[in-house]
Amino acid sequence: MPAIEPNNLDLESMEVIMAAIANELKGLAWLFCNVLKPSLEKTVTDPRDINQIKEQLSLLKSILCGYTVKEKAIADIIKAVAKKEAADLGVSPNKVCECLKCKN
Repeated sequence: MPAIEPNNLDLESMEVIMAAIANELKGLAWLFCNVLKPSLEKTVTDPRDINQIKEQLSLLKSILCGYTVKEKAIADIIKAVAKKEAADLGVSPNKVCECLKCKN
């Protein structure tokens, strides 16, 4: 099966990717505020029970670690988009990241 030609210009493709990432972040924020946070609050029925507090903290740590991994992946995508746009404009992608101290 032959490859399908993209319909968007490169810049349009990058804008679509960035819009999708922004939408995904809004969804993650909604999920945390409207689903995960209320669920975490329900894990503690007795604030004096140290085991319930430990369980709540453990769940929160797992959630935040997952969000951190996701945020890192999103940052990598944004960095790649910036480098691509710089290259399209004739700017060395390495110049884009000099202020960030990255060489990838």
